[in-house]
Formats: sequence, C-alpha cells, structure tokens
Amino acid sequence: MAVKFRVRPENSVSNIPVPFETERQREILIPNKDKLTLEDLYNKSRDIQSKCQDASVILTTPDTVHYDSDRDEFSFVTDEGVFHTLVTDHSKSQMCNRLGIPVRFLQRLQGAGLHELASENINTLFTTGDMKPLFLRMYTDTDRRYLRGMLTPSYSPMDTDVVLDSVMESVAGTDIENYKVKSFTLTPERFHTRLTGPKLNIPGEDLYSGIQIDSSDVGKSSLSMKYLIYKLVCKNGLMVAKKDFTLFERVHKGMSPLEFRDKFVSSIERLPELVAVAEHLITSTITKGETYDFENMEEDVMTHFIKSVKHKTALSDKSMDKVIELMQTRYTPTRWGLINSITEVAQDFTLSRRLELEKIAGDMLLVA
Repeated sequence: MAVKFRVRPENSVSNIPVPFETERQREILIPNKDKLTLEDLYNKSRDIQSKCQDASVILTTPDTVHYDSDRDEFSFVTDEGVFHTLVTDHSKSQMCNRLGIPVRFLQRLQGAGLHELASENINTLFTTGDMKPLFLRMYTDTDRRYLRGMLTPSYSPMDTDVVLDSVMESVAGTDIENYKVKSFTLTPERFHTRLTGPKLNIPGEDLYSGIQIDSSDVGKSSLSMKYLIYKLVCKNGLMVAKKDFTLFERVHKGMSPLEFRDKFVSSIERLPELVAVAEHLITSTITKGETYDFENMEEDVMTHFIKSVKHKTALSDKSMDKVIELMQTRYTPTRWGLINSITEVAQDFTLSRRLELEKIAGDMLLVA
C-alpha cells in the first residue's frame, strides 16, 4: 500500500527556521568568554548527539521518499515507520547534489512560489536512475525533527564527541594539554575550535601558537587539524597557507578513531618545528615586506593596489575600505599590516568565508 506522505496534522507548522541556522548562530566563531575547556565542549557535543538519529533508506519504490517543497519537508519510510523531517540549507544542497541538479534551481522555483512544480521535479528524480541508498542524519529540537545531512553509506561517521574524546586522550601529558580554547562553533552540523598555547618570540607582537580543529558530522568539511597563528588582542587568526602546517586532514571515509589518534599524536610532535618556521616567516614579512605610502601614493598606484587585493580576496568595496582604514589606524601601511587587516575583516563573515580569507592572508607571508 502506498504511503500517504501528504497526510499531516492540521496544526503542523511549515517553513520553520532551523534553530542552528539563525543569523547569530550560523557558523560564526564564538569567543570563549565563559572559559570553556575541551571537556566542556565534549559535554556539549554529547548533548547534541543525544538528540540525533540516523536512518538508512533503500530507494526500492517511488513511495520510499517524498519531498514537499511548500513545507520544505523530506519524508521517508524505514522498517521503523514513516519519518517527516524539515530540511536544512545543507541537507537541501546535498539532496540536489544527489539528484544531479543545482540547488539554486530548486531555490528559484521555491522563491517563485512554484512549490508543486518543485516537489514534482525532486520526487520524479528520486524515482529515476540507479540511486544509491541514503544515509540520513537527523536532529530533533523542541519536538521537531530536522534532516541535517543526506549522505551515502560510504560516509564514515566520526562525530564531534568522538573527535573531542580522541583529542583529549591524545594531548594528555603533552604540552598541548595546556592549550586553551579561545573560540568555537558547535552545532549539529559543524564543529570548529581554536586552541592557543605559548607566545611566539617576535618582539612587539602579541602572537601565539595555536591549533585549529575543524570537522562536520554531515559532510560540510573534512576532519582537519592545522597550525594557527593567533593575535590575542584583536582575536585574529592567521592560517599559514602551507601543506606542512596541516597536522591532520582526512575526509569521512574509511576513518577510525584509532587512526585519527595515532596520526594526531605523531603530528603534534612537529609543533616545535612549526613554531620556528612561523616565527621566521612573520619576522621576514615584518622586516622585508613592502611599505605602502598611502598619503603620497598616486591615484593609479592606489587603484592598482586595491584592485590587486580585491582580486586575491574577492572583498567588497566596503570591506576593502575597512582594510585600508585598519592599515592606517590600527596596524601599519605594510605587507604585515595588510595581512593583519584582512584577518580582522575576516571576522565580519561566517566561518567558511573567514577561513578562506585567513588562508589568503597566510599565503601573503614572505617565504624568504
């Protein structure tokens, strides 16, 4: 018998904003004002996991799954019954990717109010072709179930609580145990934290060694740990854009907690070497980098400078104006001042864009 997916309670609510996708919580780095530890973050991640549920769905018949564009609701059938979930932006993107269509196509139909056509397109595509089974990751909040990820069975879950447990076990008894949590993002979709340790030996600079841990339970990012340079006063992060500064990186396929711990333990043994290289790169940039005389700079030279930075960073005119202002007021009109200004402006953006800008800034460090 066909499943009546469209039968829903009269008082059911559609188009509900996803709690962890609100403007203030949408993957932005939160300063650790409460001085939370890794163990505190682990406990928070365990609380999230207690509200999560997974399901495997084999697309055997047209009635196995159903998408309702008007409600932004994805429903599916398992041996345990019928599940109704509200999709997140991320799971919607994954759904469209699985079906081979741009998510913007679906969003355009929805924006035009063509929900029946949108639903028909999605549901038809789910019934055509050789579709692999779905590995669905859900999160329940205030009695509403959300689809946080639509993956394949090849995805190897290594969730935030497992990552943090492995990290705490790996750093026990090492110098890294003294690194402190400076900022973090922790949602049902993404985990990112920055730990800072000893101060770098660079006169006149409040720069500290750091470690950046990034992961996602739903395929938003690979699991990675990278060396980070942290400017304490301005809370700027600077990613050294060199492969050697990546302590660990692995996609979520065929990975085990044991492998992760072993790789991480061997990687953190390289930290003294990375600290020395970082100090050299920054010192070289400060002493040998370009100086920009904005007050006496000719208009065409200034235009070329702005165009060059915008080309590298894809910053808007407004953000670029802020970069110039910071170089003239907070920092210095030098290459090092430019790097610091870009990393400060990066704080105005969501996590993904911030990471992109910090890598671009890190790539500006002089190698010589």
